[in-house]
Amino acid sequence: MFFKEKSKLLHIITPLFFILSLIVHLIFSPINIKQAKASISPIPNPSAMGFFSGIGKPNDIVMSPDGTKAYLASDPFGVVVMDISNTADPKVLGSQHPAGVADKLAVSGNIVVAAGTPRGTDIVDVTNPNYPIVLSSIESNSSDVAINGDFAYIVSLTNLKIVNIANPSDPQVTLLEIPGIATGVAISEDGNTAVVTAITPSNIYVLDISNPSSPTITGTETLGGIVSRVEISGNLALIKKSNPSSMQVVDVSIPSSPKLVNTIAVGSVNNMTVRGNIIYVSLDGEGLIIVDISDPENPLFLLEYSLASLSNTVSGNTVLSIQANNGLTMLDISDIANPTIVGSLVTGSYKANSISVGSLSSGKTVVIATGTPRGTDIIDVSNPKQPEILVSIDIPSIKSAINGDFAYIVSDNNLKIVNIANPSNPQITSFEIPGFATDVAISEDGNTAVVTAIIPSNIYILDITDPSSPTIIGSKTLGGMAMEVAISGNLALIMNTNPASMQTVDISNPSSPELLEGSISLRSASDVTLSGNTAYVSDGKYGFKIIDISDPENPFFLLEYNLGSLANTVIGNIVLSVQAINGLTILDVSDVANPVNIIDRMKILGKSEDVVVYDNRIYIADDTAELVIMDLYHDTPKFIVTADKYNVSSGDEVTYTITTKNVSPNTLTNFNLTDPIPDGTTYIEGGTYSYGTNTVSWTIPEMAPDQTITETFKVSIN
Repeated sequence: MFFKEKSKLLHIITPLFFILSLIVHLIFSPINIKQAKASISPIPNPSAMGFFSGIGKPNDIVMSPDGTKAYLASDPFGVVVMDISNTADPKVLGSQHPAGVADKLAVSGNIVVAAGTPRGTDIVDVTNPNYPIVLSSIESNSSDVAINGDFAYIVSLTNLKIVNIANPSDPQVTLLEIPGIATGVAISEDGNTAVVTAITPSNIYVLDISNPSSPTITGTETLGGIVSRVEISGNLALIKKSNPSSMQVVDVSIPSSPKLVNTIAVGSVNNMTVRGNIIYVSLDGEGLIIVDISDPENPLFLLEYSLASLSNTVSGNTVLSIQANNGLTMLDISDIANPTIVGSLVTGSYKANSISVGSLSSGKTVVIATGTPRGTDIIDVSNPKQPEILVSIDIPSIKSAINGDFAYIVSDNNLKIVNIANPSNPQITSFEIPGFATDVAISEDGNTAVVTAIIPSNIYILDITDPSSPTIIGSKTLGGMAMEVAISGNLALIMNTNPASMQTVDISNPSSPELLEGSISLRSASDVTLSGNTAYVSDGKYGFKIIDISDPENPFFLLEYNLGSLANTVIGNIVLSVQAINGLTILDVSDVANPVNIIDRMKILGKSEDVVVYDNRIYIADDTAELVIMDLYHDTPKFIVTADKYNVSSGDEVTYTITTKNVSPNTLTNFNLTDPIPDGTTYIEGGTYSYGTNTVSWTIPEMAPDQTITETFKVSIN
């Protein structure tokens, strides 16, 4: 059963500069009269494990060598692999790990080179199309890329980087300076010639690359305007030019003396694809045109099609066109006079507003994602690297909760109770709610559900002892708009808008719930998590609050933190908060007056809408990838802790030894190791003792790879 509650974190290790992986084992040592214990808990260090690959906003598209797959350069997924064997039904197979942004692509065999990434240029292995992997990255301010055999050609400011990718995990780079700022590159069919476009001045340069390790510029031509892309068709170089907009044709049959032969007025060119003498031109907001340049001085327009196109590629008689906000369109041109759209895949195929997570009796872990384009998705996350939608339920949904083999989904004026014991074949019971249901929470014993609703603004207490036959046993009118609910013991906390506030309802008598005095005014009231007597409140752009409700009629603020927060979850003293474009923030609130920001606004993929921690994994509802799964404690530091004796009496002294090993390949510098003094003992010596926190600590100046160090401290048994 899932709740936004986890066991308390007893220890925090704070890195002063950085901490890499350490090895850890924890030993609890029972003693005779008092319980000696040394606890060390890891620092959250989230790392992406898996997500649903959509197409995001595509920037470029290229074809696989066998013509069965297309590769998209995407924001925010990076390299996206698509199966286009069925043109009527293109499918996303996977996207690169780690995800990122890419602008331009080139492909050779199972290697895709992506330019314009956050790392510069990524070399991506697509051997497994479901899980492409970034093998290496080349630091470069790259704007275009081309591949020929084992060499990638990357334009980066005033350089052409010629990269030997025979070993893609260890690329070797040769630099050639370009007179000007390079903007585009293309390679001839025989692989011996490269054409580079540049600005300031606006030229093209013809290069001899027959020996890629020693390229030379053999010829140049000044074009004027701004030239930014190039493709090669036989002895012709096709140049994208702006100011004014046109496509220029340059004869490069004599490399030492390239010659401009024609300027074709086609409008504002985004990109070009060459197939023999046929040029497929994507125009900025103006459509797609197909031009025959068999006679370059007298080009023949074969098609002018009104289809916004940012980039394109061609497979047989099918043109694949992309446009940032509209996704992918498949255009059949077998009858070029009557082109037909045969397939498409739109941006926004994967998104979710809210999630819940739980384990079924079968042992399978599932996520219920609500507010998806399909309604509600049931997702198998047993393999977090490749989550799988088992089934989609065509119902509009807002929120959900999981208890055992049942999911509770609020949908309009219904609570859908879904038996997901067999998640591929869910069985649904609909229960009508008097009003528009907005949220649902389940009691710890699993026998009671609390549903919030508006029109009217009520809460309803349901007996779900028999999930197939729920009954309303109590209700309470609240006023305003009751939008969120969380349960702790006999209390239900309600996030109410209009006006924004947190209300507390005593549900100890389910047939007669009581609204308690002590409502707290908020500004947005977007989410609440309960852990014991503490409420963690997301107040939208107005910040994050922690509220003590131990006296529910007199709640008070423990913390008001300037952190935009849309949703949150809590594990011990660690708060995870998400806020749309600002991504994920992780706070240590063990000292609630002085919260420590462990992770500050980590960008996920799209807009982060909801967050849940379950079994040390972070699940984030995303408006681009639907679900992002992260390892909460990736490469976290852990240690061996031992005591010199286990059977002791009052007054005895015990020496604890902490053994730490650096198993990373890097030297650690200046990290802080801290341990709490065990309950029932008094500190004697060792390390630096803090009376305020009753902890002992050490600063380790340096630790080489594979080095092991030991630190000790002594206590007496009270």
